Amino acid sequence: MTPFLLEHNLRRREYTHKEIDKDFKHAILSKYGTNYHLKTKKKIIIFSTQLDTEMDEMGVYFLSRNIDYDRINSEEIAQGYFSFSINYTQEAPTVVLQDKRSKINYDLDNYDYIWFRHFSVNCTNNAVNSYENEYREQEWMSLFSSIPMLYKNKVFMPSYSDGFLTKPYQLKLARKVGLKIIPTLISNNYEEIDTFTQRNSENIVKAIYHHMFFTDRNNLVEFNTKNFIHLDSKEQENVSQVPAIYQPNYLNSTSKEVRVTVFGEKMIAYYYQNYFGKDWHPNLQKLRVKKIIIPSDIENNIINFFKLANISFGTIDFIIQDKTWYFLEVNVNGDWAWLENLADTSFSDLLIETLLER
Repeated sequence: MTPFLLEHNLRRREYTHKEIDKDFKHAILSKYGTNYHLKTKKKIIIFSTQLDTEMDEMGVYFLSRNIDYDRINSEEIAQGYFSFSINYTQEAPTVVLQDKRSKINYDLDNYDYIWFRHFSVNCTNNAVNSYENEYREQEWMSLFSSIPMLYKNKVFMPSYSDGFLTKPYQLKLARKVGLKIIPTLISNNYEEIDTFTQRNSENIVKAIYHHMFFTDRNNLVEFNTKNFIHLDSKEQENVSQVPAIYQPNYLNSTSKEVRVTVFGEKMIAYYYQNYFGKDWHPNLQKLRVKKIIIPSDIENNIINFFKLANISFGTIDFIIQDKTWYFLEVNVNGDWAWLENLADTSFSDLLIETLLER
């Protein structure tokens, strides 16, 4: 029996290009050699993934604004290309990663900033027992989770995983700072969900964690936020399998969905002009966006939200209905590249300015 949110709601993509390294600095080093050094004002190390298109594009912006950067992808960790050491023989622990291919050492003491983006080490190896895979992943997870605790003043996000600021916690923080939220039920109790959704003319159901995941190293599964009127009693088992987020659908011809991209206390907002009535992800290339002014009270609430959540960057989605801004969710990684392209603008300078001010 398929979980309710996934039923007739899946898209599959093959990421065979995942092994291609598109990083700007890596391209420089491969051409001029690993002894090529830059004299810069600031230095950042980024723990990311080969699929991180924002970081592919950010490299040239970092270097042009006198910020040197190093990037380590989770795939390279999982493939065994790096060693990792925390040495406690000195006054303060030293954390060093070594690229075993080039023998380059990355000493975290030498960086002004440490940034985790979409970083999660997947050590799954079909040739070994499942308990060995579990052991590998939990040990690497614990190791990288310690970095924000050891370098509190350098790390942008308080956790190495992008799942630390969960949607249930986001909703609590949003209310605390004064943002309006849509009536919400998170549950897999069919009777409660049925009672809740019967009150509304139309409903949505969406994921608690994320709307995509890898089934293996190359194959990505995506699913949309799902629109439905009311539940059918035949769907009881589907609904009961997995908890999900249920809300009334506030999107209609008179409302707008807005994405606010936040860099420190700088922010910029766009709304989707030709919303399709359902999840817009499958129609991303057809989406049209227009800049919108953020009301000062919403701006202040966003700043307070980010302070409480202890994050510096991210995107927040809202729905505007009857001039009221309703909070939807935060993406702590930002994921602004697609919006830059649609808006024919650049957010990268805002990011650089925020880094240089820290």
